[in-house]
Amino acid sequence: LHIIEVGQPPAGNQPFPKKAVDVFFPPEAQNDFPVAMQASAKYDVIYLITKYGYIHLYDIESATCIYMNRISGDTIFVTAPHESSGGIIGVNRKGQ
Repeated sequence: LHIIEVGQPPAGNQPFPKKAVDVFFPPEAQNDFPVAMQASAKYDVIYLITKYGYIHLYDIESATCIYMNRISGDTIFVTAPHESSGGIIGVNRKGQ
C-alpha cells in the first residue's frame, strides 16, 4: 500500500512524506489481493477490501494497519463511500 500526497501542499504546510507498507494476508489467504479501496475523510482511514472478503483499515497519516477481519465469505465486487457514517458499503456475489 502506497500513500502519497497528490499535488502541491498548501503554502506554509510541510509536504506529506510518502508511506509504503506491505499488506498482510493470513496463511489461509496467501493468494488474496486488494479489489477495492475507499478513503474516509471523517476518520482519516483507508478501507481496503480483498478478493477473499477481508477488510483492512489503515491510518492515513502513519500507514499503520489498525484493523483486519473477514467480513464476507464471498467476493465483494463493488464498494462505495457511506457518507453519513464515514464508512463504506459493499455488495458481495450473493447480493448481500
